[in-house]
Amino acid sequence: MCVCVSVAILDLAPEAPVEDFAANSNMAAASADSQMPQASCLLSELTQGSSGIGTWTLRVVKVRVNDYEYIWQGQEKKGKKFECILLSDDSNSYCTGLIKRSGKTGAADQGFNNSVAKFKEDTIWNMSHITLTGEKQNYIGSPVKYVIDLTKTKVSPVLHSTTFPKIPTPPDSLATIVQLPRQQKVDFLAIVRSVLNQRHATTARGERTIVDVTFMDGSTLENGKVATITVAMFFPKTKIGDDELQRLQNQDKPVCIFGVLCTPQSDKMQISCGPETFWCSCTSGTKAEHLMEYMKQDLNQQETQEIAANSFWKPQEARDFKAETATQTCCAVLQAILNQTEQVTETLFQLNHVRICEPGCGENIKTNDGARLFVPVRLMDWTGSVNLRMREQAALELSGHSSADEFEKASREACLRFPVLSSVRVLVRPKTGGASEQTGSSQSGGASDHTGNSQAETVEMQAILVEALEQPWDAQHAPNAAANEFSKFLQHLPIPSNRVVAARIRDITNSPHAGMRVKMNNGREVLAEYALVLICATEKSGGQAFGSGYKVITKNVRDCDIWDDGSDVPVTADCVSICTTDNLLHYKVGPLKPGTVQYAVALVSGLSPASGSKPGTIMLDAVQLVNFNDLADHKKVLRKLMTLAMDATFSATPAKRAAWSPSFSPFHAKKARKLACNPTDASLPDSAPTPSDASLPDSAQNP
Repeated sequence: MCVCVSVAILDLAPEAPVEDFAANSNMAAASADSQMPQASCLLSELTQGSSGIGTWTLRVVKVRVNDYEYIWQGQEKKGKKFECILLSDDSNSYCTGLIKRSGKTGAADQGFNNSVAKFKEDTIWNMSHITLTGEKQNYIGSPVKYVIDLTKTKVSPVLHSTTFPKIPTPPDSLATIVQLPRQQKVDFLAIVRSVLNQRHATTARGERTIVDVTFMDGSTLENGKVATITVAMFFPKTKIGDDELQRLQNQDKPVCIFGVLCTPQSDKMQISCGPETFWCSCTSGTKAEHLMEYMKQDLNQQETQEIAANSFWKPQEARDFKAETATQTCCAVLQAILNQTEQVTETLFQLNHVRICEPGCGENIKTNDGARLFVPVRLMDWTGSVNLRMREQAALELSGHSSADEFEKASREACLRFPVLSSVRVLVRPKTGGASEQTGSSQSGGASDHTGNSQAETVEMQAILVEALEQPWDAQHAPNAAANEFSKFLQHLPIPSNRVVAARIRDITNSPHAGMRVKMNNGREVLAEYALVLICATEKSGGQAFGSGYKVITKNVRDCDIWDDGSDVPVTADCVSICTTDNLLHYKVGPLKPGTVQYAVALVSGLSPASGSKPGTIMLDAVQLVNFNDLADHKKVLRKLMTLAMDATFSATPAKRAAWSPSFSPFHAKKARKLACNPTDASLPDSAPTPSDASLPDSAQNP
């Protein structure tokens, strides 16, 4: 007898209803395609080579349909998948079946729904000409480590059979988990020894009741002690969640746990459940019968040893990311890390002088359950860009909003504003194949709500922006020679265009087909999405209505030279910003008094040439005023940022994925002790002005 409970990181969702299989059997018997169970190949004989030759008879159990989000080539995507366990006539031998929605149209949804409806719970199929997906074995917990693509496999229904087991029974013991040499998903059959330490917390998936559950199966370690594992399990604060927690607490039968992630950590194992973890009680099969006899013993008299490390989950707030040291990196290298396939340990990175692009007004900025902010942002610097999510605490601190509701309102009304440049800390960790619920623990930063396991498209690494601070512009925080460490990595990465480059307006032109082009001091020209410039306003900003907002127009601006011996030049084009009435003051750059000037750092996003009597325009996406006393420091920072962009060398023929090694790895870069600060190193030389600056004609100085 088997009683099953389906959960998503113990977000307990009801299972698919059991069909009337007698009726189904009669219908199947009437079908010309229905077959009686036939001699089937052993599931253990399924390989890439045999998959197109043999025939396997398998039962569909534990069906699950999940929506998920994932990062693919730097962009956030949405997907939907159907997963099930494909069980052979031996309950110890099973694998996974998969259907993925393909395409964006309604027809794709219809095709997916039709395929899902076909493979109902408890139906049995002959499968031949099997297509296996590209899922990596360390993300498969079943004993047979293959995933069958059900949409590409030839299948025919089989008459209902009472000889097939209805639930898998994972054969491997808990004690063998310590032998794992790498990160691996596992399934196991065990008994619940204790359910302790009940508490409540707000996770990235919403309000949860959390308990620490200890499992054992009687298996012993080399020292003769009985192995136990303790893992945090999460239950929604709902009636269903409360009922399932009570069922677990009162469990007096063996249980099967599917999809637990194990990561080697010294002499122990980091063990965690993910959103695709589920469990069920089990009383059938040789091992289950043995465990039921084992439960009659006095388990408290046995000498045990816990093999799980860091078993007890702690909320995210318990970790102070600001107090730790962080490994310096840049946007292009971080993107390369997220694209790689090598497993690495969790690392806290720091990026200085980055632009954080605000989310669009229509983007989803919350977790799937709407409980917390989980803001999609794009980081940009002089090396490129990377997309990730920012946790609520960082989003509120950086934006200056006091609550999530206030932040959400500002985002919805398109008046959200981040500083021109920021310093951030990003937590990167190996992807759990199902994104751990432990989004608040030291194991992650909250990304589980928007990162699902996409099987063949699995992203091996995931990142979450955990801290952010407006970047100071003083000399102490200016880029230094530690940033040169990036050069050896950048030369293996593709040439970026979506980056922020420090420049002067006179050096910016439009590039045919490719946006803006910035002329560097060494004569090189680079493509950029944004140019960071220093301007001087000589008169107050004006403007006019623009849709539901406002167009701020500042005329007679001067292009400030960032070199002390250089000269400012007039810009004949109008500087234009689009804003709302709520953030209008953030875009006005006029002087406070007649006869004075106002300096500002501005982010140029586009140029339009003059047309007839209509002046050209320079689009400013962000403006930050500069006090005259701070002008020298701002110029210094801009010069050093220009030097970094000028000296960066990229590959015209990059490899698909960067190849790291112990001696060549961004995970071993220099460390930053404090947010916004650089690792200790020498001063970075300023780039020298081009000799021809003084002779540039007006046409080159103005768009």
